[in-house]
Amino acid sequence: GWIVVDPMNARLAARLMTRLQRDIPGVPERSQIYSNYHHDHTGGGRLLSPREVFAHRNSARDFADVGPPEEFARPTRWLAGDQQLVRDGVPVRLLDLKHSHTDTLFAILLSEEGVLYAPDVGFVRAWPVPGPFDTYYPGYVRAMERLLATGGWSQWVPAHGSPGNREDLAAALEMFVFVRTSVSEARRKYPEETRAALEKIFDEVWPQWQARYGDLPGCSELALANLLRQLSGHDLAF
Repeated sequence: GWIVVDPMNARLAARLMTRLQRDIPGVPERSQIYSNYHHDHTGGGRLLSPREVFAHRNSARDFADVGPPEEFARPTRWLAGDQQLVRDGVPVRLLDLKHSHTDTLFAILLSEEGVLYAPDVGFVRAWPVPGPFDTYYPGYVRAMERLLATGGWSQWVPAHGSPGNREDLAAALEMFVFVRTSVSEARRKYPEETRAALEKIFDEVWPQWQARYGDLPGCSELALANLLRQLSGHDLAF
């Protein structure tokens, strides 16, 4: 049977089922893996009728707190730490990225294919949408560094946006660190909690961001959101 990682949502899962029934009719889904608990990754799985569903152990807490998404396939096995699965002779390695983008995050390595599915840890040649969202900065950096130090892959699939390679992941890490560092340096120069200080911080970092990343999609649209996210992260230490 085939393996699905992150059915995403009911609409995409239904489209996937149609495609699979057309291209490989009669082959059932054997395994489904959730990379993390977020609803934009875990919806729709029930439409695929998996025999087994894997999720991080900490996801049980989060699903209990916020409820499941639409057409949710309930996990049959809860995992924690790195895992090595073999399905139909295909090795599937799960890398536990700890407290980074949630504390439920697995990257999935298919070394025989040279593919790393590492969702929500950067984007390929685009402004870092995770900036405003669920990230713990020190853990996020450690997760990206670990992935870059891991062998067995040349293609990176980030879940959202275009696929890339090792160089793209390294560039995403460099950008993420630069954005945070520039905000932290400006905050130390203007520590007052006033509108004037915030405007000075923006005036300090925006020319730097434009000079480096102004040609990337989302630069202007997401600049303020990233500023506020990284400023709060600096002030509150997350």
